[in-house]
Amino acid sequence: MSIRIPTLRAAVITVCAAVALSGCAAKTEAPSFGSRLALEGGEVAALGKEWNKAQASAAEGRALIGKGEKQIRKGEKEIASGEANIDDGQAKIVRGKRMVTEGERLAAAAEAKYNARIQSAARRIPATN
Repeated sequence: MSIRIPTLRAAVITVCAAVALSGCAAKTEAPSFGSRLALEGGEVAALGKEWNKAQASAAEGRALIGKGEKQIRKGEKEIASGEANIDDGQAKIVRGKRMVTEGERLAAAAEAKYNARIQSAARRIPATN
């Protein structure tokens, strides 16, 4: 069985504080140097825990900022690509509409030529009764 150092340290500080406090309750003398040191050690350990927690939070925050900035850059690239796709699509639509208009015009012209040809041929053929 192994005891972790932070757990052992916390236990020692707690025991020292309890001894110091029980000694103070039994005596009316000022606490000894060891008792004062034990109390101060507990306070310092608590401050150390707070500092470590704050550092971990700051590191996590910096990592989150980095991820967010990376995601924004990726999104901006996707937006630019999407806008380029939209522009290409719009250009194809414009070109397609022109082709439809031109095709319909050419088809109508071909049909008119054909009808004119049929009418011209019909006039040249004598009627048979």
